[in-house]
Amino acid sequence: MLWSRIDRHGRIATHRNPEADTDEFQDYFPGQLLLALAGAVSAGICSVDEEKLRKAQRFYRHRYHNKRDFGQISWLMQAARRWWEATGDLGWADLAFEVGDWIRTFQLKKNGGFITDHQADGPGYTTALYLEGLAAGAALAAQQGDTLRENAYLESCKNGLRFVRNLVFRPEHDTVLPNPAYALGGVRASLTSSEIRTDFVQHSLAAILDLCSYLGLAGEPPGSVRKNRPRFHAITNGFKPGGR
Repeated sequence: MLWSRIDRHGRIATHRNPEADTDEFQDYFPGQLLLALAGAVSAGICSVDEEKLRKAQRFYRHRYHNKRDFGQISWLMQAARRWWEATGDLGWADLAFEVGDWIRTFQLKKNGGFITDHQADGPGYTTALYLEGLAAGAALAAQQGDTLRENAYLESCKNGLRFVRNLVFRPEHDTVLPNPAYALGGVRASLTSSEIRTDFVQHSLAAILDLCSYLGLAGEPPGSVRKNRPRFHAITNGFKPGGR
């Protein structure tokens, strides 16, 4: 079904009703579909349609070059990483790094947030969205032995998560909340907004989980290992030395 959404030019149809398939959706849904297909192929659920994949890569690389949008960052980088893992095609890795190198130029040095026209009251939750892509890019760089790029992306992630921490409702905020128990752990839209949406939280958690997986911090290691390994405190202060 998903492969059938890719037409002969490589463009992905985002809606069953062609009239609803407007251009604005092309910066989000195609990356999601490509990521889903990569996951399905890696899990052995379906095989690769090499011709359609090649055309889709060409189409969305061309779109990124000629109609760049911040909505492309997260999904396109994640999909590119997974397709490189599945196929070994360096074109996917090059695309992921091209996107990652570009979005890093919008990160603020003073607090780690990203300023783009993607969010009017930024920096805000879109920082977590970009971190999802950069986490995938850091893992891909590590897989390719690109230490300089890996460290650069990892540094962006560390600084970005320190910013995201400022958007999280924590116990010390309970005096200003009517129902603290419902808001605890929620991610606000920005530093000047109290709006919480599930996707704000999801993007933040997804970036953290991808980083933890790539850094080997997922799960609970044995006590002897746990004492001497670095820890990643995503919603506190970034990286900490070993121990609890």
